[in-house]
Amino acid sequence: TTFFNNAAGDGGSVYNESGSVTLRNSLLAVDIFLMVNCGGSIIAGVDNIATDTTCASSTPVSFNQLKLGTLGNYSGSTQTIPLLAGSPAIDHVSGDGASCPTTDQRGVTRPQGSACDVGAYEKLGGPYPTFADVPVDSFGWAHIESIYAAGITGGCTTSPLNYCPGNPVTRAQMAIFLLRAKYGTG
Repeated sequence: TTFFNNAAGDGGSVYNESGSVTLRNSLLAVDIFLMVNCGGSIIAGVDNIATDTTCASSTPVSFNQLKLGTLGNYSGSTQTIPLLAGSPAIDHVSGDGASCPTTDQRGVTRPQGSACDVGAYEKLGGPYPTFADVPVDSFGWAHIESIYAAGITGGCTTSPLNYCPGNPVTRAQMAIFLLRAKYGTG
């Protein structure tokens, strides 16, 4: 499961009113202005990644380190949040793979690499470009991917997702880029 900027119950990311729930192979991602926490009886299983340790995550990382794409239709019947190249969630599931479902949320067979990816999305081999108009072999691809992964830019169009590298940047757009780089996406 992937929890992305989720709020439930008492305002945390995960809330369980009765009984117990075990989190396995789950990604709990919230930005700098929110806080991951678990309410009720939540048991931290194996292979979880979270942006803090309040859900007893075995692997705490910062929001920007997660390198997540934007919610969208990446095949399958529901929208998903893709893992971008370099995400610590890629090939993370350890041990016997008991916490790894056989397919991801889209129906993609797991694992695609040496181990299953954490969360609802299994990254296919690649690298694959995030933006339709910025191929992997283009100048600046890695830099564009990194400012996208950090939430500094969302591109210029959403369907398809384009960056529009030939367009001029206005002062207003640059101000937003700088504020997001300094203070995060909130």
